[in-house]
Amino acid sequence: MPSYDYRCRFCGPFTQIRSIREDTAHSTCPGCEAPATRQFSVPMLIDRTSPVRRAMASAEASSSEPAVVRRKPSAPAESARLPGKLAGLPRP
Repeated sequence: MPSYDYRCRFCGPFTQIRSIREDTAHSTCPGCEAPATRQFSVPMLIDRTSPVRRAMASAEASSSEPAVVRRKPSAPAESARLPGKLAGLPRP
């Protein structure tokens, strides 16, 4: 749940964790129960590494509409296959 910053005229600033569905423009001060107004605050941003950002973007993009395959994947070249018992091993 998101946290919101409020300011009471008498007690000063405080933070509350509330659901997004709740009316968050006004609150009551936990110290004196006077009305308090919500203050602008910067959202928490997390810096992610490039591979994580790409994976998250890919997952988000395919969550509602999966990618459509237009052709069958090509078969691997014969020279790329491993001989004998090694053929069953997974390839990178």
